[in-house]
Amino acid sequence: GPYEGDYTETTVKNNIIEAVGDVIRIGIGMGTRVWVCVDRDYDLILRGAIVTNNILSGDYFQYGFIVDGVVDWTVTDNISEATHSGVPTVDCHGKVASPPAAFMIHPARATGTFQPEFEEADIELALWAIIDPIPGE
Repeated sequence: GPYEGDYTETTVKNNIIEAVGDVIRIGIGMGTRVWVCVDRDYDLILRGAIVTNNILSGDYFQYGFIVDGVVDWTVTDNISEATHSGVPTVDCHGKVASPPAAFMIHPARATGTFQPEFEEADIELALWAIIDPIPGE
């Protein structure tokens, strides 16, 4: 990509994301692996961003703040007031993603400073892990 994975000095801050009328699959996804199922030999790691003071709300969220494939990343002071739901069924390399929650991290592929709400999870391919409901339908 245009930044070769380096997002140093990039800050995602003070946003309110509401899933009120339709499904939002991922509130704030961090790392390439949350978006796609990548070849095991491919390892584009994103680095350097700060995600702070963001709020998720609404009844139609699947995944909230999810992290897989980052280094030197900072995620602090974020809040989820949202309802997170859905049943993952699509697999990546034979493994289905964990069920949605507000704060999820794959610690083997994530280093930095993360707020204490994060729970260990398998979230590779989370974007497409839940087939139903399809956003917009």
